[in-house]
Amino acid sequence: TEGLIPDEPAGRLILQVVNHTAVVLWSQPSLHHKKRHAIAQCTAHVPDIVFGKYLDTDTFNTMLLSNFIDTEARSTLFKVVKSMTKEQSLNTNDDGVSQVLTVKQGVSLAANVTFQNPVPLRPMRTFTEVSQPESNFTLRVDEHANCALFEADGGAWKNAAVSSIKSYLQFRLDGQNVAVIA
Repeated sequence: TEGLIPDEPAGRLILQVVNHTAVVLWSQPSLHHKKRHAIAQCTAHVPDIVFGKYLDTDTFNTMLLSNFIDTEARSTLFKVVKSMTKEQSLNTNDDGVSQVLTVKQGVSLAANVTFQNPVPLRPMRTFTEVSQPESNFTLRVDEHANCALFEADGGAWKNAAVSSIKSYLQFRLDGQNVAVIA
C-alpha cells in the first residue's frame, strides 16, 4: 500500500476487520459515485480444528498439542485423555451344570486426574499476531474411548478476536490516515 494512504483527512482509507480471519483495506470514495474499492485483503491461515466430532485418543491428543496454545487447562486435558483406557473383560463361572458370564466394558482412567467441564482453552483460530481468545469447551468421551470437544461459549470468542485485531491494527497504524472499523 506504499503511496496509497493519502495525507488529507478527506481522503481517509478504511481498514475493515471483516471477521476473525479477514481484514480489507478500502480506498477513499470515488469522486462521482462515492464507491470504495478494495486495495488490499488479508486472510488468516488457521489450522483445521475438529469440534463436535469424536476422534481416537491419538488423533485427539495430536490435535490438542498442535492446534491449541499451551495452558494449564490444555495440559490437564492432555493428561486426562492420555490416561484413558478402554476395558473389556469376561469372567466365567462354570459348575458343570450352569455357566455364569460376567461382561465388563467401558472407559476408565489409568490415573486419578481432576478434571472439570467446561474447560477454558485457547485454540489457534485467528491471526497469529494477536492473542488467541480463550473460550470454554466441553469434553465428551464415547463408549469406544473416542474424544470430542464441543464449543460451549456461543461463539463469543469471535467478538473477542475481532476486538483484538482492531486494537492491534489501531496501535500499528497510529498517526496514519486510516480509520479502523470492526
